[in-house]
Amino acid sequence: MRVFLTRAVALMLAMLTLCLCACTPDDKADGTANTPPVNQDPTPDPAPTPTPDPVPDPEPQPSAAEASFLTFDFTQDEEFLAKNVYDESLYVKGIIPTKKDDKYYVENLGEENGGWSIVLNGEWGHTYEVKCPADMPALRAAVVSRDPRTLDVGKKISYDVSKSLKYFDAEPTEGNTFSFMYTSRFENDCLVIYTGTEKVEIEIYERTMVQSEDTEGYWFVPDTTFGDLHGAEDSYADILWTSEEFLDNLYEPYRTKYPEYITREVIGKDQSGQYNMYGYVYAPEEYKCTLFIAAGVHGDEDLGYHGLAAFMSLVADATEDSDPTLWFMRNNVRFIIIPIVNVWAASQDPGSERTRLRYNSEYVDLNRDFKDLTQVESRNVVNYFEKYADEVDMMMDCHTADGKDYALWYNYILYAENTAVNYKTTNHMYHRMMELGIIDENPSIAKIPGSYTKGSEYLEGIVWNRFKVPSITVEHADYKYTNAFYGCGEEVTLACETYGNFLIQNAIYFCNANK
Repeated sequence: MRVFLTRAVALMLAMLTLCLCACTPDDKADGTANTPPVNQDPTPDPAPTPTPDPVPDPEPQPSAAEASFLTFDFTQDEEFLAKNVYDESLYVKGIIPTKKDDKYYVENLGEENGGWSIVLNGEWGHTYEVKCPADMPALRAAVVSRDPRTLDVGKKISYDVSKSLKYFDAEPTEGNTFSFMYTSRFENDCLVIYTGTEKVEIEIYERTMVQSEDTEGYWFVPDTTFGDLHGAEDSYADILWTSEEFLDNLYEPYRTKYPEYITREVIGKDQSGQYNMYGYVYAPEEYKCTLFIAAGVHGDEDLGYHGLAAFMSLVADATEDSDPTLWFMRNNVRFIIIPIVNVWAASQDPGSERTRLRYNSEYVDLNRDFKDLTQVESRNVVNYFEKYADEVDMMMDCHTADGKDYALWYNYILYAENTAVNYKTTNHMYHRMMELGIIDENPSIAKIPGSYTKGSEYLEGIVWNRFKVPSITVEHADYKYTNAFYGCGEEVTLACETYGNFLIQNAIYFCNANK
C-alpha cells in the first residue's frame, strides 16, 4: 500500500508540471496568444507519452472461513425478548420445598419457622426462565399441582420428581450464577423457589414458546431427501448393518474423499470386546469453534446416529456455491464426533428384542453410567472428551424419543450461556412442524424445553459437572410417522434438519463469541 501511494503522488506532480508548462508566460494580457515568428516551424512538438496509471497492489482476499462468516445477535430479536415478571410480592415465608425419606414435598412450616420462598403461579403453556445471582445462601426448586399458600401450617403437598424441577438440598450457589427454565404444564401449577433466610432478588423472565411465524433467517432445510433405513436399493442405510458397516457406508467415504479435513482414531473396544469405538474429527484450516457430538448412546435410537450422519455428509460436501449455512459450517466449525457409542447394540438384529438394545452387552444403560463409569464404553467416551475438553465450546448428545415427542432438548441446569440459543431453535421447530402439518397451533408445550435435572450419570451432566463445558441433549422423533423405530425417509430427513439446526445455531453463537 505504501508503494502505491508513492507512485500516485509522483504521477500527480508530473501532471501538475505539464499543466504549468502549457501556460506560456509571453501571452498577452488580454489573453490572446502571441503570433509565432514566420520562420518558426509550425509543427508542434509531439505530445508526451502518457505515464500509465500505476497498478495497485492486489487487496488481500478473505479466507474461505471469513468469506462465509455469518453473524446473528440474539439480543436484537425483539420477538424473542422476555418480559421480567419478578416482583417482591411473590415472596412468602414458611413455604419450603423439602425432602424426607426419599419423598419430596412442599410444606407450610409457618412464618415463625421457615425461610423465604418465591411462589409463582405459572400460566399454562408459558415458559419461565429463572436467573439466580451468585452466592445465594440456599436454593431449592419444586413444582406442585396447586397453590401451597392455601395449606394449613404443618401440611404438605407431595410432587412427582420425574415431572418436576430438581430438588436442591439447600445447596449454596458457590460463586456461580444459576439459571433454569420451567414450563407450566397444567392450569394450577406453582413454581416454588426457596432462597433461604434472606430475600434474594432473582430474575424471572416469561417467554412465550409459540410466537408468530418464525422460521425465516438462519433456519436450515436440507435440499436433499434421504432414503429410509430398510436396506433397499434406494435406501439411505440398512438397520441390519453392524456399527462397522454403518461407518464404512456413511462416514468412511467422506474420510477417503477429504483426507485433509476428516480424520479418525480408535478410542477403544466396547464392553463386549467385539467392536471398536471410533472418534472422528472434521477440522477446517481456520475453525472458530469446536463442537463435540455423540450419538447412539442408546442403540435402539436409530434416528439419532443416522440423522447426524446425514447432516455431516451435507457439511462435508458443502461448496462455496452450495447452501451458505453449510458452507459456513464447513469452514468455521471443528466437529469432534463419536458416531455410535453403543456399538454392540447398534450391531444387533433389532428383531423382537428391540427394547433390549437400549442397553449394552452387559444390560447397562450407558446414559446412567457416566458418573460411576462401570462400563468400558462410558470410560472411552469420557477419556476421549477429556482429550479435547479445554478446546470444546459445546457438547451435544443426539437421542430419539419414542414417537410421542418430535423434538425435546435438555440444557444443563447450571449453565445458561447457550440456553437462549437452544430455546430459540426449539421455537423454530414448533413452527416448522406446524408448516409441515405434523402438529397444530396447540402443540404439547409440556414436552419442550424439557427437564434440567441431568446429573453426572448422564453424558450431558458429566460434561458440565466435570469439565464445565455447556452441553445439551437433543431428542427427535417425528410423530406424524408411525414406523419411527425403523425409519422412513421423511424421518431421516427431518432428523437431519433437527440435529443440524441445533448445531448450526450453537456454531453461529460460539463463533461470534470467540471472535
